[in-house]
Amino acid sequence: MGDETLTFFLNTWNLMFLHAILTVWANHPPFNNLQHTISLMSIGYLIGDLGLVTLAALRSKLLNNIILDDEFFMQIEELNESAWQDLDITHDPRVIFVMANEFFGTPCIRICKTESLNEDLSNAFHEYLNHYSCYKSTQNIEKQKIILLPEIVERYQTSISQNTKNDLQSNNSNSKNLFSINNYFESSDENIIIQYIPFSYSYSIILKYSTYINPHHHKQINQYKVVWGNHSIRSSLLQYLEKQCWIVSYLLQRINNENPTILENSCDNLKRTACLENLITAFWIKELKLIFENNQTLTAIYEKISTQKLWFHFEHMLKENKWNACLKFIDALPTYIALNSELQYFRDKILSYIISEKNAIPNAKILQYLYQIKDVYILSQTIFI
Repeated sequence: MGDETLTFFLNTWNLMFLHAILTVWANHPPFNNLQHTISLMSIGYLIGDLGLVTLAALRSKLLNNIILDDEFFMQIEELNESAWQDLDITHDPRVIFVMANEFFGTPCIRICKTESLNEDLSNAFHEYLNHYSCYKSTQNIEKQKIILLPEIVERYQTSISQNTKNDLQSNNSNSKNLFSINNYFESSDENIIIQYIPFSYSYSIILKYSTYINPHHHKQINQYKVVWGNHSIRSSLLQYLEKQCWIVSYLLQRINNENPTILENSCDNLKRTACLENLITAFWIKELKLIFENNQTLTAIYEKISTQKLWFHFEHMLKENKWNACLKFIDALPTYIALNSELQYFRDKILSYIISEKNAIPNAKILQYLYQIKDVYILSQTIFI
């Protein structure tokens, strides 16, 4: 029963992962760790009595938290936890070499069979190391061969070391089928030093190791910013623009947070700019200006908001524990952005987190927030916290 269940969920994982890569991440890969976490939590299949099984939940069950990103959201017990416990899934660290993933160092896609599962897992381990140990190696002045391996190998090694320690303490032999990374290389005559490459997203698929060339993708974040407040406008240019088109002069000065001189010259200009001034000082503009260098005029002028900037800002706010501010920011977004499925899920998770901090908000506010949660699974988890 244990092998059949494990085989089913390993094949389900690879199918679900392929589905996510081809239909979601191929066109819109997550920009940063926060968006990646939300994406894993919101993509899933409905499976029998288990209900919605997300990528995040299935990875946690199969890998027993070998790869767990709880930087932003605490791990909450699944609604159907009793159904999961009835399944009694076998935890075998070797499955990490069978489960395709979104990082550099993903294993190749393979189909597992119940009758040969143990052999399949062992073969997956050896084929994975055969492939990635050839990826990039160097030799130092001490004639040591340095082999670079993906970080999931280090996670595996840490896991089996802990398993071996626990088995020795309890006189069990559950680790007899587990292979140490050091044991794999001990047959070599060379003095080998293993170093690990930190996680980086690649969102690639490997069908066969023999036909795949290892690219090392690493997401680079452009930190360059144009800070309008550090620039000044030539007075001669302003004078020229006032004579040619006073509204352009007015906008340039507002963008630079200066008092427009054109308003001093005519009362009619005050009436002409009243609507624009109302827009610039609107409450939602004041919220959104944070991603436009705190410039309300730029916020009002720009029609499009960068998705990358949004998720970068969300991640920054959560790292500073500004959950309520993050909620206000999302509520200020235009409808065409706010209706995005990932953003809606993210908003529900924020509401759930705020509600879980019961001592920080009054009961009336808790009820108000509960009514706003749209995802039925998040709502149910929140109620039972």
